[in-house]
Amino acid sequence: MGDADITHCTTPFRAMGSSNVFINGRPASRQGDYNTVHLLPCSCPPCCCPHSAPIAVGSRSVFVNYRMAGRLGDPIA
Repeated sequence: MGDADITHCTTPFRAMGSSNVFINGRPASRQGDYNTVHLLPCSCPPCCCPHSAPIAVGSRSVFVNYRMAGRLGDPIA
């Protein structure tokens, strides 16, 4: 939670995370955890629209609370 995600029009951050597993003092991100609402490029003409999405797939070998650990660059749903 709080780590920068892949940026779009504005910088999103992980809004959710584990309540009992921490990495560098921050809650560990997991599959299904959402990022903060941020602006994503859209065609209205070219502008930015609000967007928030969960981690779709995380690490296949590292798990946090029985969920795939989220990493920078993991796909979102």
